[in-house]
Amino acid sequence: MKKKTENADELRPEYDMKTLLKGGVRGKYAEPYRTKTETDTKLLERISTNPKVMAGKPVIRSTRLTVEFILNLLAHGASMREIIAEYQGLTTEDIQACILFSQNTLPETTA
Repeated sequence: MKKKTENADELRPEYDMKTLLKGGVRGKYAEPYRTKTETDTKLLERISTNPKVMAGKPVIRSTRLTVEFILNLLAHGASMREIIAEYQGLTTEDIQACILFSQNTLPETTA
């Protein structure tokens, strides 16, 4: 259920937690900070690293497409549909796996 914000100048609506958890706004991705789930594990199985493939960079399994390359495409405005259309055999789950992989490895890069 949408709540109006107190500040009328603010355009972004607020949602109560009950609506978020029921999936009324963003479905199963409503929780802002999720713990690792079976879905995460299945997605991450799509990413592999091998020192003999693309210099050991993480790639989408059975391809030579690196996680870095896919994220770069997304960062420069390519939609998931455009990427999937351009690279036959790629799925939405492969792209989601790239995003999840980067989200999981980013905390390891802080000093």
